[in-house]
Amino acid sequence: RVMPSHGDAAATGGHLDAILKRLPADLGIMVEGKVLGQTQVIDEVHRAGNFKKCSTAFTVSLARYAVKSGDVPLLRALHREGVWKPERSLMTVQLAEEAGTLPVLLAAFEMPLASLPDAAEAHRPEVRANLYGVNSDLEEALATDDEVGVSGFPAPSPAARALANYLFVSGSSAERILEDIVEPMTVFRALPKRDTDPNTPASSELPVLQSAPTQRRFPESLGAMWVKRQRTVRKGVDEDVEYNADKRMLKMKVDGGIVHLRTSKVYQLSLQGEARRRALIPLRAKSFAYVEQHDNFEVGGWVYLSEDGSPLAVNQLSFDNQRRHCLAFGEYRQLSPNATVEVTGMSPIEITVPELQAAGATHYKWLGPGDEVADLDVGRAGGFAYLFENRSQNRFFPLLAPAEVVDRGHLTGDVNCAMLSWNADGAEVERDLTSGIPLSFMRSRRAATLAADAFGHDDSGWIPVTVARLRVPDPTHPVVLHGLAHTKRRQVHATVAAKAITQLSFNEEAWSGALFDIVIELMSAFCLSLLTATLRSDGVVEDVAPPYYHLMVYFMMFDWLTSFCNEVFLFTGYVRRGWFRDYLAFPRTVRLLYLVEELSMIICVSSIVTAQHRDWLNVARVFVGTSGCMKWIRLLYMCRGFQVFHLGSRILPVLKALTEAGDFVLITLFFVLSAAHAAYALSPERISYSAILFSEYRLGFLGDFDIASDVLFQEADSNETSPLVAFQYLTFLVASFVIAIAMTNIFIGVMSNAFDFYQERADELVVRTRAYMGLERALLNEGRRYMLWFMPDLCICCRRKTTVTEKKWLWVCYPKYDEDRAKANLTMRSGIRSHMRDLNGRLDQLEHLIRSMAMQQQAQAGFGDTFSGTIGIPSPASAAASAAGKRDLQPHRSASGKPAAGARGHDRPADRPASPMCATPTEGLKSSGGDEVGPLGDPTIPGEVAT
Repeated sequence: RVMPSHGDAAATGGHLDAILKRLPADLGIMVEGKVLGQTQVIDEVHRAGNFKKCSTAFTVSLARYAVKSGDVPLLRALHREGVWKPERSLMTVQLAEEAGTLPVLLAAFEMPLASLPDAAEAHRPEVRANLYGVNSDLEEALATDDEVGVSGFPAPSPAARALANYLFVSGSSAERILEDIVEPMTVFRALPKRDTDPNTPASSELPVLQSAPTQRRFPESLGAMWVKRQRTVRKGVDEDVEYNADKRMLKMKVDGGIVHLRTSKVYQLSLQGEARRRALIPLRAKSFAYVEQHDNFEVGGWVYLSEDGSPLAVNQLSFDNQRRHCLAFGEYRQLSPNATVEVTGMSPIEITVPELQAAGATHYKWLGPGDEVADLDVGRAGGFAYLFENRSQNRFFPLLAPAEVVDRGHLTGDVNCAMLSWNADGAEVERDLTSGIPLSFMRSRRAATLAADAFGHDDSGWIPVTVARLRVPDPTHPVVLHGLAHTKRRQVHATVAAKAITQLSFNEEAWSGALFDIVIELMSAFCLSLLTATLRSDGVVEDVAPPYYHLMVYFMMFDWLTSFCNEVFLFTGYVRRGWFRDYLAFPRTVRLLYLVEELSMIICVSSIVTAQHRDWLNVARVFVGTSGCMKWIRLLYMCRGFQVFHLGSRILPVLKALTEAGDFVLITLFFVLSAAHAAYALSPERISYSAILFSEYRLGFLGDFDIASDVLFQEADSNETSPLVAFQYLTFLVASFVIAIAMTNIFIGVMSNAFDFYQERADELVVRTRAYMGLERALLNEGRRYMLWFMPDLCICCRRKTTVTEKKWLWVCYPKYDEDRAKANLTMRSGIRSHMRDLNGRLDQLEHLIRSMAMQQQAQAGFGDTFSGTIGIPSPASAAASAAGKRDLQPHRSASGKPAAGARGHDRPADRPASPMCATPTEGLKSSGGDEVGPLGDPTIPGEVAT
């Protein structure tokens, strides 16, 4: 059960021999002026026994060769023995970038990619294609090499390792790589219970459809075509819709005009019940025909006919996925040469969709049920045949069934997430994802199923959502959580992937451990309250302590011992991962000081009775008071990850705003000390410096003071005045204005701005906090399993973590529209900024529209001068040049200077006034010939035409 350590060469000796034998026969590395081949390298390693005992020059040269060639097994062997440390080697990143092996190393090792943000952005498309694309070749190649995990836990997948490396990049590559791994999915809703009986015809016509990516991967798959009701024909009302079955022509009114659409032959309808509802087929329809594509029909549509052949409804097909009803297509079937000839003879339709044209498709043809094509089974529902420039790619996509898309969800937070299979069906998605009832909370699939049946098919109160899948097999691995918890880019935490990963890690492990710790802390706080009451009443001073006193002390000891062991396990997990510097963060330092203080308190309260140290009573009361104060603050801090009643969104901005008060308090302290020093000099000898400091604190922060005792320093019932009374009043006036009025109001403004700033980013703070809590829980389990190697089944969490289960993938659903997102953290600052963004966007659109109109009018006028300014007004020089060079465009003029009869174009009726838009800065400008030019520099163009 004990896993070999990284430096155990004996445990990996056979594996090392296999790695060395894979070296190329023509290997040649330069070591101290000598060129070593494959045989010499193997002999050198065998002579030394392992890489650690080899010379530094040899291991450096071998590592440089492995980096340049991308030999991951050899680099892992060097890393395992500690002679090559990629996480600290900037030279390795530069060398790998020059050799073109950086994407491979990023997927295999932790590397300092943050130091080269430009290189990270340059290689991001390659990493995205190799790791998160359709054909993840690099993922499969690296997964074949067996890497020993830390403390028995599996090593991160190549995709997770590359993602963790990118999270530390200071540029925008961090959030872009998170956006790359989110793949929107088209999920088809499951059948209602009434239609799930396999003996009914309606159920047999609707198979269980697997989810498919929303992004179309034509020609590998056709995906789904979306159905929209274009026209419902009402008898006696819509007389403009006519269908001629003999001519196969549909006449209807579209966008105010009559269009004639060609159709296929008429087919009989066989769908019934639920299938008709999902395909938007009228109940009275008996037959249908396919409507060929037109300007108003991107990929065609359907016309449904009644028993007498009159049209009942017209549906439109589209590739736009903003609808709910669709048609699902299956895997393509290759068209044989004979089938290609027959389809070509059926007058196929030319393709006009750019997406399909880019894939090489030229024509398509609808093949309905009953159509006979050589070497091709069209099926009961028909399908589309596509013809390509390369005839070997000709294929047929059969229509599987009409379906409804899962596009509604009940969100319990910003997102819902669940671990599902790669191609989860609609029933699984609706039960575990969109219903808002996570299975991890119930630990019972039956309970989750019953809850989903009760709430999963009721759309009332639900919002439109997008369902997506993350293309990372282990998104909650500690290396990914470490990157999310310590990244410098706050934009990372606003991405859907970051929210889903952190929520999943919190729901699976962190929430249960945090809830257990909260319960223990509450019980400890209750015991501490009883101890405080006992010490205040001097109950332990008597010969016999209260009966519950020892029990409370023992429970406090148990609580402290549990916390201490968890800290040891957590420290071990951080050290094993090489993240010791991250362990010594400020919250962890405060936690260690709290453990020391609590241990001192336990020693004091236990020694009062056991060792009869009655003189420790006052010291114990101080420690008990301090422990109680810190325990309640710790309880608040432990609730920061929960979003019940928006606890996390309320707690974190307050805690972060308090951290901003430190520097301001330090500045205020100097003013307080200056006032205290002046008061100390003007006060009598009997007044201590500590009393003066407390008086200044009351004056500055509480606004509480007494003239006699705090300003004049008089004793009670004494009217004696000091000769320095004028200076005392002057000191009081200056101190009260600076500290009590100016600094206090500035402090209020600083705290208000700080809270407003962090409240606007409350969701991002929650995401970072959940990543931190999930990371600590994972490292705690790793450290516990490493230190308790002799009893690995002691901890249920560790046993469940290392159990090999079916491979799952992270699915997430999130609001489709921004206005459906939670508004709990909306502040005045964010509201103003949102309105400013909208206003700037509208101004940009308006400016773009004005530019487009000016350029269009210039093109219609027949000249192409270069525009200057924001709306295309030229300079006087270009205006004169344009007027001189386009004389041939002027209409013939009479002797009076007016346009002659029959002159084309630009004459304005005499009774029509000039447009006020002609009053431009260039009006009245003279051309090189002395003519007056218009606002765009052409003497022949009136102002309103040019504008």
